[in-house]
Amino acid sequence: MKHWKKDQVLYFRSYLLTLGVFFLTFSQWFAFKSYQRNELFNIGPLLFLSIGGIVTYLGVCGSEKKVGGWASSASKHWASVVIFALAYPVYLVWKAHQNK
Repeated sequence: MKHWKKDQVLYFRSYLLTLGVFFLTFSQWFAFKSYQRNELFNIGPLLFLSIGGIVTYLGVCGSEKKVGGWASSASKHWASVVIFALAYPVYLVWKAHQNK
């Protein structure tokens, strides 16, 4: 595999990992807010927890083809620019760790 292709897949992985962690964090915030309002059952935190877990797992353990497809599908919204910016430090750390 070409060097730039490996870097691209690694950046897609860091993007999905960042997006998954965002969903996991948001599920915790959503659950806390539901708890404050004394709502016993709310589907929102469970939904965000599931999505976050799937996206995080796929970013770390998914095949290169799936990672590329999911990353391109998840980056169609304008807000993905923020996730791209937050994923860059993750990419740099992951790349430095791989080169050891």
